[in-house]
Order: sequence, then C-alpha cells, then structure tokens
Amino acid sequence: MVPRARRLSLFITIIFTIFFWAATIRILFLLYSPYPPYPAGTKILIEVPAGTGLKGTAKILARHSLIPSVPAFVLFGYARGASAEIKAGTYEFSLPVAPAQLLRDLASGRVKVYRVTIPEGYNLFQIAEAMAAAGITGSEGFLRTARDPGLLADLKIPGDSAEGYLYPNTYYFAHGVNPEQVVRKMADSFWEVFNPLWEEIEPGVKSSLAPEKTVILASVIEKETADPAERPLIAAAFLNRLRRGMRLDSDPTVIYGIWDKFEGNLRRADLTNPTPYNTYRIHGLPPGPICNPGRDALRAVLHPAPVPYLYFVSRNDGTHQFSSALTEHNRWVSRYQKSKLRNKKLKAQNLPRPRTDSRDENPRGANVK
Repeated sequence: MVPRARRLSLFITIIFTIFFWAATIRILFLLYSPYPPYPAGTKILIEVPAGTGLKGTAKILARHSLIPSVPAFVLFGYARGASAEIKAGTYEFSLPVAPAQLLRDLASGRVKVYRVTIPEGYNLFQIAEAMAAAGITGSEGFLRTARDPGLLADLKIPGDSAEGYLYPNTYYFAHGVNPEQVVRKMADSFWEVFNPLWEEIEPGVKSSLAPEKTVILASVIEKETADPAERPLIAAAFLNRLRRGMRLDSDPTVIYGIWDKFEGNLRRADLTNPTPYNTYRIHGLPPGPICNPGRDALRAVLHPAPVPYLYFVSRNDGTHQFSSALTEHNRWVSRYQKSKLRNKKLKAQNLPRPRTDSRDENPRGANVK
C-alpha cells in the first residue's frame, strides 16, 4: 500500500503537470494564433527605437494591443533565442497577426520599405514629387539636398544640382530614410551604370567628350525619343550639329528652361525665350542636364550611329524621319505637319484618323528640327 505522503506527492505532481501543460498549450495558442482586437485587413505601424530590448519591444506591442501578454511574449522570445536579435526600425504589420510571427519579423529586421519607380527621363522636380507621393521624403527637402554643394562634391557630381545623375530605376527605401540617403543611393546607381560604359569606349572618344557633356547630351536624347532604336541616330544627328557649330534646336531644352511656367503646350514665343537652356538661341549644349537619362541614352552618346544626319522630325507615331540636307528635311516637315493638322481636324470632328502605328501619338521631345 502506497504511503499517504507518496500519494499526496503524486497527486500534486499530476496536478502540477496538468496545469503546466495547460498553461503551455494556452501560451502557445496565444502566441501562434492571430490576436483579435483589430478587424481583418488593418495595417499598423510600429516604431522600435535603437537599443530597445525584448522586454521593451513587448511593451510597445502590448500598447498597440498586438500581444495578449508581455511576460509570455518575453518568455517565448528567450526560449527562441531572440532576446538579442530584435532590430530597430519601423515595422508595418497586416492584421490579424500571431505574436510568434511578430517575433520572427522583429528578429529578422523585416522593416517597412517604400517602393518608388523613377522612369527614364524624369527631371529633378518630377523625382522630388515622386518621392513625396511615395511617402519617402518631402519634395522640398529632396530638392535642397540635391543642390547641396558639399554632397555634390562628395558624389563627384559637377554643376549645381544632381540633375542627370539620379539614375532612373525602381528603389526600395526604409521608413524614416532622409533625403541625403536617397540622393546618395540614386547617384551611386548612376555611377555603377555610367563608369563601365565610359571605360568601354575608345580613347579618342574620351578625349573629345567629357563625362559631364556626355550626361548633358544623353539627357536631351532621352527626352527626344522613347524609342531605344532611335537614340543612336539622334545622338549622331546632335553630335554632327555640334561639330558644325549648329544649334541643337531641341524643344525639350526649351521646356526645361521654363519648367515652372510650362503648361503642356510649347508656343512659338517660348522658342525665343532667352533662358540658358534654350538651344534655339544658344550654341552648344545647355549648361546642365535636363533630365536623368537611362542606360540606352548614355550609351547612344558614347556609341552614336555612323550616319550623316543633321535633322529629324516627328512622324507623329513615336518615331522620327531623319535627313542630312535641309531641303529634304523641310519636305518631311511639311508632310508630317500637314498629317498632324489633318489628324487634329478629324479628332475635332470625332472621326477616326488614318491608322499609322499603335505607339503613342505624342512622343517625348521635339516635333520639328
């Protein structure tokens, strides 16, 4: 017969075991089940300051009703070896979410990032607006930073702004990033693309075309056409004009010079506006880039097509007609301007215009050269 003391001890052990496993199952259920206070689909931002430990993080989560128990979360964190792995930063959680998932995200540093895509041909002002719209940084702060002389010198950017050197691409920035970090990231991406292109060209080309002039001309080409196949042809036409001392006569340069006043339609009076960027009035290149060119435009300047073209005019279908002689060019201008006028009249009468091409009827850049 089992002594009474042993029976009591066995009974206590059984009760303790039952309570222990019940508590364990309860804790695991709470930790691995989505916590219910918020409706499904809710998103919440949590800021974890630098130096915040596991317990401090648990208190932050509890204040936002994301975990049911601070001690349980801390104990679970220690058991998972995550006590020293909590990463500072801003986190976005889509609710409902289980506390165990919260711990995994916090330990892995899965902070909130903002995605922004900068198309080829965006200028500094458009990039500033895109950054503000994406919630990455304010537009005014971005513009100030992009014109900071000390930063520009550090990034080896000539001129008085980072225009032309902010590489168009898709970027991901963490919450709280400052404008300098954004500008540095974009400028670093530019040099990662430009330097290999510069190194692959022939020495003779290097000596006649400085890097900063390459970027300026590439920015003009970027705005003149959206067709990559045409960029080497337009590069050749512009380089041929520069060698002959001819003006570039590029509409996009005029637009950039009046950017703060431009309303979408380039007028004849704008072509005579004496801005530093008006290549209908100045000889040579404008004083700086007019946008931020992509790889194809940069490469086109360094590898222009071997053609004698000096002129080009829009075909009103996204492509251009090229010419070597002014008389030939004027004939094409007359033809395509009449075609454009005819299409406008048809559109005004709500009639279908003759089909030419599926691409954009209004390509970037100049209509007449």
